[in-house]
Amino acid sequence: AYSLMLQWSEPHHRGAPVTGYELRWERSPYEKNATPELVASSPVIAVDCGTLQNRKVVQQMLDSLEPGDRVAAQVRASNSVGWSEWSDLPEEAIIQSTFTVDAMHPLKPQVPKVVAQTPFSMTFEMVLPIPRGAPITGIQLRVAVEDIEGRAAKVIEVPVVGMDHACAGQVVRHEVGELSPGVVYVADCQALNRVGLGPRSDPSTGSRTDPHVPYRPAAPFSDIQSPHTIELRWVLPYENGAPVTKADIQCFHQAETDPVLLEVTGLDATTLMHLFDHLESDFECVFRIRCANVAGYSDWSPVSTSFVTRPTRPGMPENLQMEKATPTDVTVSWVVPDDHGAKLQTYDFVYTCERKFLPVHTEEPRPLPTLSTDPRQGLLHLEVAGDASSVKIPNLVPGFKYFGAIRAHNCAGVSDWGIHSPTSASWATASCEPEAVPPPTIIEIYDEAAFLELKEPYNNGSAILGFNLYWARVIGPTEEYEEMLALIRNPEAVVARKEQELCWKQVKASVEEVRREKGYRLEGLEPGTTYKMRYEAFNGIGSSPCSPEIEVLTEAGLPDAPDQLRNAGGSPIPPAESRSSHASLEF
Repeated sequence: AYSLMLQWSEPHHRGAPVTGYELRWERSPYEKNATPELVASSPVIAVDCGTLQNRKVVQQMLDSLEPGDRVAAQVRASNSVGWSEWSDLPEEAIIQSTFTVDAMHPLKPQVPKVVAQTPFSMTFEMVLPIPRGAPITGIQLRVAVEDIEGRAAKVIEVPVVGMDHACAGQVVRHEVGELSPGVVYVADCQALNRVGLGPRSDPSTGSRTDPHVPYRPAAPFSDIQSPHTIELRWVLPYENGAPVTKADIQCFHQAETDPVLLEVTGLDATTLMHLFDHLESDFECVFRIRCANVAGYSDWSPVSTSFVTRPTRPGMPENLQMEKATPTDVTVSWVVPDDHGAKLQTYDFVYTCERKFLPVHTEEPRPLPTLSTDPRQGLLHLEVAGDASSVKIPNLVPGFKYFGAIRAHNCAGVSDWGIHSPTSASWATASCEPEAVPPPTIIEIYDEAAFLELKEPYNNGSAILGFNLYWARVIGPTEEYEEMLALIRNPEAVVARKEQELCWKQVKASVEEVRREKGYRLEGLEPGTTYKMRYEAFNGIGSSPCSPEIEVLTEAGLPDAPDQLRNAGGSPIPPAESRSSHASLEF
């Protein structure tokens, strides 16, 4: 609410002090220069001034006003004799005038409503809010697609005709044009007076313009012609607010002015393809198409380029799938594509263990990319005969996953790539026993032990579980001592070492232990003894081939204590020069 302060000078009291004042007033949105009529029901306000020695200014506040209210007021004074007249005595300084409260911008209007729409326009109905002291001169209407605060909002200034008579509740309608068919629009508005724009209304709920017929489609095209068929394709035009559902196609010899040779109506437009079959060989023609939605048919498209029924590149091989797998090869089959009038000559089959190397099936025919010969990385290639429907991929790695793609060749060109579907499983070779291991490596030798490095080979698709270590004693100090004694007894003799069959022993080591210790410590060996050693890795399927053998000589140890010491008979010790080089001392 707003207030107005009224002031007046104290009148001459005529011998008795003024004891109060009576103020009567009326508010009304008066027209300019109109004479106010004060009604008897106006509020009565008494102002108690007490005993006043000098004339002074008296004031009174009027409350509960609105911006732009015009207020008419009169005042009269009273003393102990009675009340003065309202306006007949000028000396009593009777105030009779009109006052105006300052105007403000209009209040917030109601949400604009859509009362009519066409494919390209909407008519909005807006109700004028309370003007608050100054006539409403216009309404600013804002229209946008779904997001009213977006940068693409369309702002329209709507003038209010007869502004001197515009009042709250008056309905204003405005048609907004240049809209798009079938699009949801929202709107808000704000009123304008001489003070400025008022607050915006709440945004309206979305309203959709009516759909319109689709845009004119582009000319149809064809990538595939066979001796007796033409596969015609098209791109859907902009739908203009309603889904495109139907299509009609006409076929002419060379131009649309020629008689219609073929006509197909009511096609499902979303298939984007129609096959014209049972045509004569060397049949040359052009096509045009039109599309429809619920609003009706578009204009006919431009006429296509000329097509002739003749051999073209093959269709795309499809449904690549694995038929059989072994540890080192995979057999893959596919559905033989349509040759499109020319016999299939060969297939390019590429495969890889990394899907990222596969070509894209929509890729235009081009030379093969850089190829690899390593089945563990890169892209590998096989050329397959044109009459085949499967291929065996050799020399693969056991337990690996592979992906493939294939394309066909005929005399007219190369097909699109038929690729391994991203949603299908990879082609995995079967798992088997691990690969062969290298010879064990000696890390450290002790007198009764050896610390060996056992290398973990590729597991061939099944995790390595452990190692089998084999060792056999070849020769040690005992055999060498026997040979020495034989030479002492008979220096002329040649000692031939016996070739004895080795006795192999085995110990099993877990892969966790070998990884943790970074090798394996073999205990229970003899000092100064030569051993042969080898090992193999094993998984859940079997064991790898044994590694090549190595010879290990343990460190020398302390000698055994002598035994069988005895008296061999006494005799004088002969002079040194008479002693034989071979004493008779026995043990």
